[in-house]
Amino acid sequence: MRVGTVGFCADSSFLSRAVRWITRGDWSHTFIVAGHVGGVEVVIEADRGEVRLSRLDQYMTGYTTMFFEPVDGVMDIGAGICTAMSHLTVRYGFMQVIGIAVVLTLRRMTGLSIPNPFRSGDICSELDLRFLGAADPAGPWSGMDPDTTTPEDVFEYLRLSDRFMWPGMA
Repeated sequence: MRVGTVGFCADSSFLSRAVRWITRGDWSHTFIVAGHVGGVEVVIEADRGEVRLSRLDQYMTGYTTMFFEPVDGVMDIGAGICTAMSHLTVRYGFMQVIGIAVVLTLRRMTGLSIPNPFRSGDICSELDLRFLGAADPAGPWSGMDPDTTTPEDVFEYLRLSDRFMWPGMA
């Protein structure tokens, strides 16, 4: 898989179902293909309380997945990967996850956009926005609010973007 490919996944776990219910989406997690380390394809992701490198193959069984590959020459993928990598080991707290659930629920009920009062690091969709913003600062995602952006929001932006290809595109 190409460096800079953005992956989305969901499984049948309680947490995955809860995220999809709160966000009203099909995806509960997202990650970025970062390259190969020791012959193993790795992704950079915000998971289990921190930004970290993980094996891509863990998402190839037991998960529903979808991948968007960057179009050649349109974005500076290296800058995006460097920005995402600069956040390795940055931790986020459980309260941040609770906070985004509250923020998203309030947004759904009132239409207001309020910041997450417990923000301490990047969760998966926020890490994606950092990657995308560095790779293409003028991209359609430039106005997205990290405090209210979900995996489903990122998925829709990439699906409608001319900067990424997804399965089924000609």
